[in-house]
Amino acid sequence: MKAEEYNIKIAIENHCDQTAGELLAEHIVTTHFKDYAFKMENWGFKSFGVALGDGVIDLKAILKILKEKSKLDRIMLEIPVEKEGTEKATLEKEDDNVRRSVLYAWDVLGIK
Repeated sequence: MKAEEYNIKIAIENHCDQTAGELLAEHIVTTHFKDYAFKMENWGFKSFGVALGDGVIDLKAILKILKEKSKLDRIMLEIPVEKEGTEKATLEKEDDNVRRSVLYAWDVLGIK
């Protein structure tokens, strides 16, 4: 294969369309690291992105598995932010979530 000749890794990104049993850690080479929280709405639960460490995802456990069982060589922090009342408020929230997420990644998870 040409990709192999040039040492190019080809990765497939899934979006909630595979179960945990279908995801094989030994094939992971990169990941988007993010955290989510949930709130109850009148129609059911809503998930929304938060700063790393503020949600319900066990990021420490996931990172441990990735370090032990994968070929991971890259982690991208993905910090989804819910839209606020104004663009200015949304951008301020986004800035704060990104800053806190980077600090969490460095200080708590040891990601540099």
